[in-house]
Amino acid sequence: CEPCMPGSFCPEGASAPLSCAEGTHSTATDLTSADECSPCPAGSACSTGATAPTECNPGTFSPAARSVACELCQPGEFQPETNSTSCLPCFDEALGVYCPSAGTSTPTPCGGGTYSNASGLSSSLQCTSVESGFYAPTGSKYAEACPESGFTCPGRAADKVNDPPGSKPIL
Repeated sequence: CEPCMPGSFCPEGASAPLSCAEGTHSTATDLTSADECSPCPAGSACSTGATAPTECNPGTFSPAARSVACELCQPGEFQPETNSTSCLPCFDEALGVYCPSAGTSTPTPCGGGTYSNASGLSSSLQCTSVESGFYAPTGSKYAEACPESGFTCPGRAADKVNDPPGSKPIL
């Protein structure tokens, strides 16, 4: 008899190997029943006949064992790591950010002239536009007050000089 191939099992008298079920895997060559296939661990996925778990990529996750496929993080969430079991709310300690699409692995900074210190944003429209007397460079968590002498800050809506508007003081 031939040894049973990895990713499969061979019951007694089998004329061909049977694949390990989706959500399980095996590297062994001597399995005799489906119960001997190992469950795919959380943070990874296993298709039918898998010889090893496939780690979830950044922007995806697998919350439980025996997953067939990794799930995409939803807008407003992100996941920078591989082999993850959940997504994180869109947030950055240093920057104002949003996570616009499913499967985001890196948050997007709020554009110049806007800011946000909130977490879980899913659109640039959720970043707050600066008002008159303030400016905000790209990725700002807070609007900055216009310098008191020699500068003007008309706010994002009225700034006709800067690109993007409201991103820096005007001399």
